Amino acid sequence: MGIPVIFLHYGFMTTISFTTVAAFDSVGAILVVAMLIGPAATSYLISKTIKQMFLYSMLFGASASVIGYYLAKLWDTSIAGMMETTVVGQKIAERRRKSLVSKLEIM
Repeated sequence: MGIPVIFLHYGFMTTISFTTVAAFDSVGAILVVAMLIGPAATSYLISKTIKQMFLYSMLFGASASVIGYYLAKLWDTSIAGMMETTVVGQKIAERRRKSLVSKLEIM
């Protein structure tokens, strides 16, 4: 039989819609967009399956929020801004790692 993909699709879309609407009011548009797109885009660079992508995305999102929070407290800056900066830093670091690995494979 298999998995009913259409139900998963609408379930995920409904969950993301409710989460996004609730988060816009509490944390702001920029942080919502950064935390929705950033971890998923970073995990897309290193994952080979959708299961890995979900796991890496959760890992990158959770680590960006924790690291961003503590860096913001350390430097007395905006927590949301530091979380976004951490997401961007993760993306840049992963792109550099991927390009270095591909250069080493060519040699």
